[in-house]
Amino acid sequence: LPLWFDEGLASLFESAPNPNYATRLEEATGSGETIAFTDLCYTLPADDDQALLAYAQSASFISYIQSEYGNRALQQMITELADGADCATVTERALGLSLASLNQDWLEQEAPQSYLLRIWRNGRAWLAIIAAGFLLLGLLVGLPRGRSA
Repeated sequence: LPLWFDEGLASLFESAPNPNYATRLEEATGSGETIAFTDLCYTLPADDDQALLAYAQSASFISYIQSEYGNRALQQMITELADGADCATVTERALGLSLASLNQDWLEQEAPQSYLLRIWRNGRAWLAIIAAGFLLLGLLVGLPRGRSA
């Protein structure tokens, strides 16, 4: 199994995730120093800090796949691995995305975001509804009124 898949899946079932993962991942994404998942296929980095980052990324990556594509995608990845897919082809066969492309999508999701950008990404529908409400209110206020005698 690809290391990132094995470790990420294991962390999904942990009752108490490592509290250092979030901090280390935030540091790495903020500084642009994450490890490409193609480099995490079969070995961990020798450096302890980089190994911690590898575990943190793996946990986050599998969580990202689950939240974006569902448990069915993880099941499909397991099936593809059992059928002989390797690290480079498992995501392509299961999700139709290359590992590099999926890595990029995950990075965009994990990248530090400003408060306004986070609101926009998480609440786009509500912002559109509110904007439409203000537009409608503006149109109603601007309508000419009938003259009274």
